[in-house]
Amino acid sequence: MLTQIHLKLGGTRRHLALANLAAENGLKMGYLFLWEKAEESSWPLVLSSSDWPAFEAQLDEKFCLWLLSRLLNLDFPFFLESGWENMSWKTSFISGQAKIDFLTSHIQAKILIQLRAQGRMLSPAYSSYSQLLVETSLIAGYLPLTLFPLLVEKKMTPQEQSNYLQTKRIELSLDKKTLPAVKPYFSQEEIISKNILPFLEKGLKIRLLEPDRLNPLVLRKALGLEESREPVPEGVYLIKDDLGLGGVFVQGNLDKLVLTIEDGYQVISFVQGNKNWELRYHPPSSQTLWTTPEKSFAYDSLPNGILLINGNISSLEGKDYEEMAMSSEDLPASLLPGIKLCLVASGKIKINSSLFQSGLEVLPGIPYLQKKQSQLIIFSAGQDLISGEACDGLIIINPGQRKEMIIEANLTAGGNGVRIEGSGNKITIKGGLQTRDIENPGSILKIIAPSELYYFSKTEDPVPLTEKPLAALMSFKPVEWRDNERVYAD
Repeated sequence: MLTQIHLKLGGTRRHLALANLAAENGLKMGYLFLWEKAEESSWPLVLSSSDWPAFEAQLDEKFCLWLLSRLLNLDFPFFLESGWENMSWKTSFISGQAKIDFLTSHIQAKILIQLRAQGRMLSPAYSSYSQLLVETSLIAGYLPLTLFPLLVEKKMTPQEQSNYLQTKRIELSLDKKTLPAVKPYFSQEEIISKNILPFLEKGLKIRLLEPDRLNPLVLRKALGLEESREPVPEGVYLIKDDLGLGGVFVQGNLDKLVLTIEDGYQVISFVQGNKNWELRYHPPSSQTLWTTPEKSFAYDSLPNGILLINGNISSLEGKDYEEMAMSSEDLPASLLPGIKLCLVASGKIKINSSLFQSGLEVLPGIPYLQKKQSQLIIFSAGQDLISGEACDGLIIINPGQRKEMIIEANLTAGGNGVRIEGSGNKITIKGGLQTRDIENPGSILKIIAPSELYYFSKTEDPVPLTEKPLAALMSFKPVEWRDNERVYAD
């Protein structure tokens, strides 16, 4: 009798273990199915510009769930069934509620997908249930270009697109663990927005309504100059009002724009002809020092990080770049950890040295950062900041005699694209690159995308945007596994 009971209990445990294994298989295969759908998801999904106003009127949970279905090409809820020998499993997929954040130009939504698997033994009828929650994040609207590790706005055949990375010697490093959908984006249509009003408004601390744009009278008032309709004199102007400091406006070409760190201060130096200006600020104490060719000023507030240059920048560089060692390990940092800078120039920007924040460890071939990510945006707008007239915008990367350069920034070239000078060098961009085209005669261009692509989009600070409304799946990760109930026969 005891032997029979022992055998029955042993058999029950064995069948329950197999039922548990079947439920586990159901969840694992279900998750793999979703992952493959996420990998195949459009990056991005183009939304009709004519339909977007109607979408904006109903940016609710129903819209977000519909958009998730379109991105994954799935209709929720649905089921998948499979099995092996005397085990079977059935997995249900249900999309949950959407948590929506409404930002200036777009929305971000987090949606949980519930996978519930029933694992069964066919004979006798033992079954087990397990559940997995997968958190997805999607974004829709006029998107920050900083979301795209590599975006090229150029008409190309499918064959040219597939060969683009190889012909331009581009190595793209993406974090596929949480970003399965991310991939290079080649747009046949105009996708880099020409709208620079948000940068002007924040930098100058004024409100502008298109098509009025920025006239000399309004600009002179913002710069603290005598009101007249005369053009703004060449020079560098720190914007300020009763509420504190704004950005910096530069009229005319700059010979140098230098980013350095000194004694815990972020230092930005402007050289125009034989004149020098220096902006020096200390975020922990909210202290700012502003030095002009004539005198110096001290303020108990911080600038807002917008640098507007109505002209070209002949050299954007770090400290004493001409005297720096050839080895990238010896390069001095240019940015304080967590600093936010947005540099918008109407014309050409020539980058002549590495630019990165302190705390960047250069491992063999890999720049690794442990501290908070800096937010440096370099944007060549390709249009006059005052009149809006088209001009020769271009980002030039010039390693000089150095074999390696590291640029920790997002680069957007809204003019004629990006040109890399020289050959046989290695350029590493830790951030993203959006451009009309890339001219590369023979250097390796490595782009390392940050693990959170929408780092820049979590703030209301202005960033370059897409010209058309788009949607994309931003993250996909399992957040909870639960073994629920087990049922077995007598």
